Amino acid sequence: MENRSSLSTLFLLALICASSVAAATDQFTKALNASCHKDDLKALLDFKSTITISSGRLKAWTGKQCCSWPTIRCNNKTGRVISLEIIDPYDAGDSIGYESATGSISPSLGMLSSLESLALSSLVGLSGEIPASIGKISTLKRLFLDGNNLTGPIPAAIGALSRLTQLYLEGNKLSQAIPFELGSLKNLRELRLESNQLTGSIPSSFGDLRRLEKLDISSNRLTGSIPGSIVSISTLKELQLAHNKIAGPVPSDLGKLSLLEVLDLSDNQLTGSLPSSLGNCKSLRNLWLSENELSGTIPVSWGSSSLVNLSVIDLSLNQLTGEVPSSLGSLRSLADFNIAHNKLAGSFPDLSKTQLATLDLSYNQFHLHTVPGWLSKLRANYFRLSLASCGIEELPSFLSQLNLGVLDLSMNTIKVRQLPTLSSSFSGLYHLNLSFNPLAVPLSSDISKYSVLTRLDLRSTRLSGSVSPIFSSNSSFLEFVDLSDNQLGGQIPPPPSRTQDSWSYLNLSKNKLTGSIPKEIANLKVIKTLDLSHNQLQGGIPASVGNLTSLESLDLSSNKLTGGVPESLLKLPSLRFLNLSSNSLSGKIPQGPKIRSFPAAAFTDNPGLCGTPLPPCKKVF
Repeated sequence: MENRSSLSTLFLLALICASSVAAATDQFTKALNASCHKDDLKALLDFKSTITISSGRLKAWTGKQCCSWPTIRCNNKTGRVISLEIIDPYDAGDSIGYESATGSISPSLGMLSSLESLALSSLVGLSGEIPASIGKISTLKRLFLDGNNLTGPIPAAIGALSRLTQLYLEGNKLSQAIPFELGSLKNLRELRLESNQLTGSIPSSFGDLRRLEKLDISSNRLTGSIPGSIVSISTLKELQLAHNKIAGPVPSDLGKLSLLEVLDLSDNQLTGSLPSSLGNCKSLRNLWLSENELSGTIPVSWGSSSLVNLSVIDLSLNQLTGEVPSSLGSLRSLADFNIAHNKLAGSFPDLSKTQLATLDLSYNQFHLHTVPGWLSKLRANYFRLSLASCGIEELPSFLSQLNLGVLDLSMNTIKVRQLPTLSSSFSGLYHLNLSFNPLAVPLSSDISKYSVLTRLDLRSTRLSGSVSPIFSSNSSFLEFVDLSDNQLGGQIPPPPSRTQDSWSYLNLSKNKLTGSIPKEIANLKVIKTLDLSHNQLQGGIPASVGNLTSLESLDLSSNKLTGGVPESLLKLPSLRFLNLSSNSLSGKIPQGPKIRSFPAAAFTDNPGLCGTPLPPCKKVF
């Protein structure tokens, strides 16, 4: 009997579930087939008339059954429109392809009185102002108008949207001040206004956004100071105000934001000291305070054991003084530490117990003598080490054990018998800068074995020997090469064709190079800067230079070049700087708008050269 009773109960429940599903399906079908509410229909058709979508998705907006239209979603019970979402399909993971739009946002959208989500994102060409009528949609929870070309002010009427949880207006050209009324959005969790042209100060009313978790107003033109009311937003996890003109101090009690994970105040005009209270932000992961005018010392409290998640500290380009506190060695999660361009001095603490993968101490007042020994205990997969102008005099043997990706030891007094020896660890080196050191060694062929090297800067290092190593077939990844102001000699080898897709900067000036400029220089198809000045090069300027269509700067001055100025130079559309002075060039300078844009100084001290912008050529009778 009990089994029969249980089976009957299960059967009854199944019938009820099936009936509920059928009823819901019936409601959904009726909603799809029902005619639009007259206000919704007018709003959508007015919107369609003011905008053109490249994919043509709005062409299906015909008839009166708007709930079946693409990009529209309706409430199953009321049949009212609750969602209008048109975004770049790449952002949405769609396969339609790149989406764009022309036109503006119709004010009639304010008639969608049941709308909960409005998303018109990354449509590029969508322009005009944000209509104030959007502030009438009291049901709105999500408003995404990011990644467009919208202009004008942020409507103060948006502050009336009491249910709004997400407001994304970033990546437009919005201007004027941020409305004080936005502080009335009591349910707002995410506010993104970055990458616009907003001016004025941060409204103090933002302190009333007690549910806000993410605030990003970076990359605008904001002035004033950081309002103290910000610390009242106890729910805040991300505060990003970078790339503005915000002045004044960092609020001293910012440490009250115990949930704060990301703090980015970089590239502003902030002054005063670093707040010690940040040592209380136990959730803090990323701290960016670079490019300000902050002074004083790094607080000892920042080495607090409670900052177990702190991974990034960037204090570069400030006016900090004193020593780096040893307490920072307790930051077990620290992976990126940048204090470059300050006035810090004294000894540097042991950070071997951290997860350090990037260390930049450049341009302070350190006198380290050598690379700190504790670095040998780190085991990062890719280590980026920058110790420019740190009083380094010698290189330790363990350097090759660091799996280096970046090594910058420029502006020191390093003397070595040879350039850093190639090892399996150095095979991942992609940035090497030893410039302005008295190395006084030959340019080693081992350089060509750094197969992923993209940036090589060895200027002013008293290098000798040939430049051949950098022109090997293994140098196809190189993008930036500066070997200027050295004692390199011999001829310039023909660049291999494999370099054509990478090299953008080549500077071999102020050396002792001889021979001619190889015609294969044309293999450097993406080169933007080519400087071979102040050498002993002979022969003519190869006509193939005219194939360097990306070239912006060409300096061949102070050599022994002969022949004429090739007419192919007229074909260089991007050329902005040209210097052929102090050679033995002759003949008439080719005429054209491109050549006429350069001053006479670009051609002077070539006794046989004539024609605009130099004096006219003498007529031969």
